[in-house]
Amino acid sequence: MCEATIFALPSRCEGTPCVILEAMAAGLPIVASGVGGIPALVRDGENGFLVPAGDAAALETRLRELLSDGDLRRRMGARSYEMARAEFCEAAYWDRFTRMVAAEVNGHVQ
Repeated sequence: MCEATIFALPSRCEGTPCVILEAMAAGLPIVASGVGGIPALVRDGENGFLVPAGDAAALETRLRELLSDGDLRRRMGARSYEMARAEFCEAAYWDRFTRMVAAEVNGHVQ
């Protein structure tokens, strides 16, 4: 993945794929279908593009756009990297998890 220019995941059905997090950590712009948990990771126009599932023409358009615009590719790749490091790191996970548990416990205390 470190040798890639763009990461593409044109799934028709998906959960929340770890491979997108790996692509983000590698600093890649992403083109993926807007299905399942993918829109929680790929913010359209920010760190990549979301395309409709099964729409090969939209996938091609977005891939060509990124391939022809090095500045856009670098900006989106940098944003992917920033998001992976800030929002999807272990510290962020534990922070969200402990807040969720605390809210649940505090909400059920009599």
